[in-house]
Amino acid sequence: MIKTLSMSTTGLKFADNNTPIYLTAENNGIIFKDTTYLPKVYIKQNDVGYLTNFPATWQDEKITFTSAQLANLPSGSYRIEVWFEHGSDTLIYPDYGFLKLNINHNATDIDGNVISSITVEQFQQQFSNLSQELTDKILDIKVGPQGEKGDNGDTGPQGVQGIQGERGDQGPQGIQGIQGVSGNDFSIAETFPSVASMSSDNLTKGDFVMISSTVEDPDNAKLYLWNGTEFTFVTDMSGATGIKGDTGEQGIQGPQGEKGEQGKQGIQGIQGVAGKDAVINVVTQAEYDELPDKTGVYFIGG
Repeated sequence: MIKTLSMSTTGLKFADNNTPIYLTAENNGIIFKDTTYLPKVYIKQNDVGYLTNFPATWQDEKITFTSAQLANLPSGSYRIEVWFEHGSDTLIYPDYGFLKLNINHNATDIDGNVISSITVEQFQQQFSNLSQELTDKILDIKVGPQGEKGDNGDTGPQGVQGIQGERGDQGPQGIQGIQGVSGNDFSIAETFPSVASMSSDNLTKGDFVMISSTVEDPDNAKLYLWNGTEFTFVTDMSGATGIKGDTGEQGIQGPQGEKGEQGKQGIQGIQGVAGKDAVINVVTQAEYDELPDKTGVYFIGG
């Protein structure tokens, strides 16, 4: 459904207060004439919002009002729409845009009063008057005597630590201190094989002790001070690890070790080549001694 709205006139002169104005509402070209809906005319100027509204009446299937209801509007161009209300139902005509109505200057060139707006000069004057009124009221206020100072409040929580400040300039050199007490010659009062074995027996306050173990021990050569109550680590006196030395000469052969236990029997060997039949020669000792080649098997008889 398309709702449209038409008007009997598009303009009138300012101060005209007795001209009837007729509006016709249509739905898809058919006149809307349901008089159970009460019509109300809304008027706005440009895009500043609604300036005024007033009820209209039904007359011969039209909505009518008189120019007297526009008496407060100054000369200018206005936009019109009509609202029909019935209980909670509201119909607004037209669907698109507005009807235009021009209120024109009359022969006296009087524009009329500006509604819902004031000039800049009027605003400035009203603001100045209001400021002066407020100032006068403030000056009329009587100030009482100053009260006594209240008690100090509780200390608030500590704030967060501030950022690190810049390093200051180096101060002047201080005066020379007094001569210190002559110290004792450095000496190691006692050595111990480990830190766990350190004992204060036979030690006096200020004595130094050292761990003396092996080079593999990380505590070896560490120096401690007995302060009368406990041992305090001073420094590690071990030097840096030296380079590897040359290989030494072979040592003398050690004594023969004890005979070991008999080993397990080995596996059987492979079959040997068949041998020849043995020949046993029976000779005397004198004959055996004269043989140039003694290869073979001999039996020396008596």
